[in-house]
Amino acid sequence: DENVQENLDHLTNNFNELQMDPVHPSLPAPPNDTPSLPATSNEKTIITSK
Repeated sequence: DENVQENLDHLTNNFNELQMDPVHPSLPAPPNDTPSLPATSNEKTIITSK
């Protein structure tokens, strides 16, 4: 039973991370619209590496 509860905790943690994730993709999104700006893609790399 403890194993099942542990698995549930993992699933809950993963789900919570997934819920928070959509906030981050909105940051790197603008650079995709303007790929001609190297500085913006560098910022994107910095943001995603955090």
